[in-house]
Amino acid sequence: MMNFRYILVLFALITGVVYSSGGTVYSRTGTGDLNNGYSARRLGIGGAGLALAEGSNLSDINPALWSGISMTRLEAGINYRGITIEDNSGSAYYSDYDFSGFMVGFPLSQKYGISLTAGLVPISQVGYKVEGNEEVLGQVSRVKYYGSGSISKIFFGSSWTLPYGFSVGASFQYYTGKISYTSEVRFFSSDLQNTIFRKSVSHHGNGFSFGILSSNLGEYLNEEAITDLRIGSSIEVVNTLDTDTSVISSTSVGTITVSEGLTETKLPFKFGIGASATLSKKYTIIADYLYQPWSEYEFNGHSEPGLRDFTRMSIGFEFYDNKRRFSSFWEQIRYRCGLSYEQSQYQPTAEGINKFSLHGGISFPLGNNSTIDLGLQYGMRGKTENNLLKENIFDAFITFSFGELWFVRQER
Repeated sequence: MMNFRYILVLFALITGVVYSSGGTVYSRTGTGDLNNGYSARRLGIGGAGLALAEGSNLSDINPALWSGISMTRLEAGINYRGITIEDNSGSAYYSDYDFSGFMVGFPLSQKYGISLTAGLVPISQVGYKVEGNEEVLGQVSRVKYYGSGSISKIFFGSSWTLPYGFSVGASFQYYTGKISYTSEVRFFSSDLQNTIFRKSVSHHGNGFSFGILSSNLGEYLNEEAITDLRIGSSIEVVNTLDTDTSVISSTSVGTITVSEGLTETKLPFKFGIGASATLSKKYTIIADYLYQPWSEYEFNGHSEPGLRDFTRMSIGFEFYDNKRRFSSFWEQIRYRCGLSYEQSQYQPTAEGINKFSLHGGISFPLGNNSTIDLGLQYGMRGKTENNLLKENIFDAFITFSFGELWFVRQER
C-alpha cells in the first residue's frame, strides 16, 4: 500500500489555507479566469496533452487517456500566481496561492484498458481588487471593487480500449462553487452613510465529458524514428447550473438583504483536439487546439457583454530517455518546454484580450513510479492602450504524483 507519509502530504495540500491578495479585474466577467488543467506536467508542455498516451500521469482533459494506467495513481498539487498589472497611470503586483487539483486512478484491467478515475479540479476562478476615487451621488468618494471565489468540478469516470488499439473514456461531473462580488463606497462627507454591496452567487449542477484516443499510428508508417504517433480529442458538456443569488447591503445603520432568489447559469461546452509524436523513445512533441464558445454564456437567461469565444493553441516538447532500464537519479529527470497562444474570452472593448505564454517544466523521481513535477509559465496578456490593462503573469505549479501496485495477489 501507499506509504503513509505520502497521504499526509496530500492531506496537507488539500486542507491548506488559501491566501489571496488580489488579481486581474478581467475576472469580474463571466465566471473568471479559466483553469485548463491542474498538473505541473501539462503546464510545462504548454498546456497541451489531449493525445499524450502515457500511463505514468493522470489527466483531467481527456478521459480516454486513463486506459494507459498500469498501477494505482494518486496526484495532488498547489500553484502560485503572481501578476503585474499596468495601466497608463501606474502598476501593481498581486499574488496568490491555491489548491490546483486532486486525482486518483485505479486500473481494473490492463488488457482491456479499463480504469476507474475520480478527482476534484477547479475550472474557473475570480480574484480581483480595484480601488480609486469616483463621483457618487454628486460627491467624490473612495470606491473599492473586489471579488473572490471559484467553480470546481468533482468527477468520476472510466475508460476502456476498443479493438485495433483505440481507447475511449467518459466521466460524470458535478460542478459546485461560490463567487462573491463586493462594491464598497466610502464618502468623504459625513452627510452620507458609507455603504457595502455584496453579491453572492452559488452554482451547482452536473455535466459529462467524453474522449477518444487513437492507436499508435506510427506502426503504419515506414519510419523507425517515429516510435509513437497518436491523435486524441475530447468534449465537455455542462448542463444548466442551478444558481442561488443574494445581494446584501450594509451600512453603519445595519445590514439588509436587497434581493435573493434562484436562477440558472449556462456554461458553454468545451472541445479540444490534439496530437503527439514520440521520436526514438526520447523526444515527444505535443500540439493541442482548444475551443469554448463563451459568447453563448448566459446568466438568468441573458448573455453577458464583454465575452467572446475562447480559443487556445499550444505546442510542447518533452525529453526523457526511457530506453535505460537501470538509470541514476539524474538520468530519470524529465525536461519540458512549450509555447501557447490564447484568445481569451474577455472582450471589454471592440478589441479583445489575447495572451502569449512561455512554458517550462521538470520532473524529479521520488522512487519507483513516483515523481514531483514542477511547471512554470510566463504569460503576457492585454495592453495599456484604449484604457485596457497589460498583465505579466507568472504561474508555478507543483504536483506530487505517486504510483504503486494495489490489489495484487501474492504468489504462494
